[in-house]
Amino acid sequence: MKKLIFLLVLSVLMIGAVWAQGAENFENHTLSGTTYVNGSFVGSNNITWTYVQVTGEQTYPIENKGILLRRSDAPSSIKSSTVSGGIGSLSVQMRKAFTSTGDRQIALYINNTWIANSQTFGAPSGGDTTVHTFSVDNINITGNVTIELRHITGNTSNRQLVIDNLTWTGYSGGGTPTVSAPTFNPAGGFYTTAQNVSLSCETESASIHYSTTSAEGPWSDYTSAISVSGATTIWAYATKDGMVASSVTSATYSFPVEVTNIAALRASATGTTVYKLTDEAVLTFQQTNRNQKYIQDDTAAILIDDATGVITTSYNLYDGITGIVGTIGLYNGMLQFTPTQNPGAATSTGNTVIPEVRTLASLTSADQGKLIKVTNVTLDTTSGSFSATAQSITVTQGETTGTIRTFPATDYSNTVIPSGAVDLVCLVGQYNTTMQISPRFLSDFSTYYDIPEDVVTTVGSSDVLITGGPANIVPEGVIPPVNNGSFTASQSMVLNLIGDGPWNITIDTDALWGAYHRSGVWTEVANVGGFITFEGITAAKDMDLPIVLGDEDPTLPVELSSFTYTINTANLLVLQWVSQSETNLSGYKVYRNSVENLETALLVSPLIDATNSASTANYQFVDEENLVQGAYYYWLQSLDLDGTNSFYGPISVNYVLQGGEAGNPVVPLHTHLKPVYPNPFNPIAFIGYFLTEAAPVKVLIYNARGQIVARWDNAPALEGMNRVEWNGNDLSGSPCGSGIYFVKMLTEGKVYTQKALLVK
Repeated sequence: MKKLIFLLVLSVLMIGAVWAQGAENFENHTLSGTTYVNGSFVGSNNITWTYVQVTGEQTYPIENKGILLRRSDAPSSIKSSTVSGGIGSLSVQMRKAFTSTGDRQIALYINNTWIANSQTFGAPSGGDTTVHTFSVDNINITGNVTIELRHITGNTSNRQLVIDNLTWTGYSGGGTPTVSAPTFNPAGGFYTTAQNVSLSCETESASIHYSTTSAEGPWSDYTSAISVSGATTIWAYATKDGMVASSVTSATYSFPVEVTNIAALRASATGTTVYKLTDEAVLTFQQTNRNQKYIQDDTAAILIDDATGVITTSYNLYDGITGIVGTIGLYNGMLQFTPTQNPGAATSTGNTVIPEVRTLASLTSADQGKLIKVTNVTLDTTSGSFSATAQSITVTQGETTGTIRTFPATDYSNTVIPSGAVDLVCLVGQYNTTMQISPRFLSDFSTYYDIPEDVVTTVGSSDVLITGGPANIVPEGVIPPVNNGSFTASQSMVLNLIGDGPWNITIDTDALWGAYHRSGVWTEVANVGGFITFEGITAAKDMDLPIVLGDEDPTLPVELSSFTYTINTANLLVLQWVSQSETNLSGYKVYRNSVENLETALLVSPLIDATNSASTANYQFVDEENLVQGAYYYWLQSLDLDGTNSFYGPISVNYVLQGGEAGNPVVPLHTHLKPVYPNPFNPIAFIGYFLTEAAPVKVLIYNARGQIVARWDNAPALEGMNRVEWNGNDLSGSPCGSGIYFVKMLTEGKVYTQKALLVK
């Protein structure tokens, strides 16, 4: 039947003495189902048809296969590749699809220039099988052309219609031909850099005229590319002797207002102004609901609300995104960023965002979108379990009551609401005047601890900061005896360290000395700048750690300033230690073990006599045993004349055989962050690190509250030694105050930490 109709159409065209240039019945497409898609297919005459938001039509056919257009805002359309020979006239069949009320209408564009609109049809509700014909005569455009049919009704409401049996004639010399409208390269749109816009016309030898003032001119003759660097509309038309001038066509070029950070973005005006965030922001959460994403930088955070799915790139949590473009607006008190273009691939991955520890009472609108942590809060468990949909739950912290607003379809949906006190990582939201917090994942809920990780906590008369894991205070914990019989503790505590470690413990105290007890050994640390810091405490599992503070060294009678090792020319391990002072000391012995356990360590040295000097003394011991490849740990024992003793260490050695032969130990180089020098410092701190091979490096400096105060996102990253220098100023250029700062180096998915003390 379709072949017969096609022959009839050709017959009609032949009667009019104008030969058909081409026809398309859409039989070659493979579209099916009800999903609207973008794509292309090759049709008749080897013409490629590109379509936007359409599907194949079998339920409401005109004849066999057709193309179903959705609505105007999609925007549903179908467009040909280049058709040679110009175009004289065009005809296409169309009909209503589905039963929704409302007019249907399409428009014809030739060479991206509007030619004519079809009649409207299909407004009443219910089915309508009427097939309508949209015909346009006297188009008369010469040269190569493109044919496009656009859906122009419905806006955001579906107004589905089907098209089929498209035919057109080439330009055969009848009537007065019309010059093709000029085209723009690049096309109008949003750009982030200046553009040189070229104008061209398919009509050979046509003259192009343009204006940047209005569609009425004044007009200039086009001779070379037009430079555009700000918001600009270019109008253009083309002329040629003996032909009708083309219609005026235009292209608008827009350039977003650039803001460097999220704080500046949040301070900008809401409305239709398009902004570009030039600095990188880190993704802290995303969900399928409205394609929402939360991003944060060192200054602030904001919610991206992307209901129409403009951002098509897939990102992972903590990816860095640069060049986000869009508008900002308020939704019930919540500032939202609506993207207008896809920012493209992530510019970094695996970033670290440390939640800022806050109280419920302290939250304001400026905190919207931030990743924070609230500690020791209690949730209302009346409903029993979290809902799979968004849900409001009362939360309390001390005397403050707040609201948890859950995200829908999370991994904590339908799980039991935890009872008792918890710490909670969450995002800050707002509904009208009410501040809200929203946990992202089940892992955002954690047990409350007496001393949470990375939170300065008052214990007795001191403030304690622990990294590497939280801790609980052990009531009436046992304090082992110290070596110094005259030592009196001004404060003591036993901490149960929880997690995997290693732990660093910083104590803000006036005590001159502190020591912790582990594996039968007291390790002492002197007060520097008002802080005692125990670093690199490790354990195979959670452990109890006794700590004492006082004004004397609890581990005397010997005061060591170093305990290290080197390799001599015979490739043997040489242990070296330096004592600052010695009193009533018999001497030293060295112990070795292949595991970090002093109790099973072997004595490998004779008694090494002490000098008992009030000044510095240097010692060494050469381990001449033929060791096998592996890790070794060494302890130094000091023996007092009255029979008491102390242990120092362990120091660890990774003993590696070279060439498969014993006796050739090699100390392998490894990627590491060196201690800050000098420490304490004022005002310059040198932060050195070693890389076994070149790799991207990021260096961050945090204050005791977990806030980033300095950063190097692209730190030197050459193989070997590298260094950055910190002048003690924060990100705004203001001097930081005295106190402890934490240095983190991130490279190849690993994190290395050191501590620095700024003393003014």
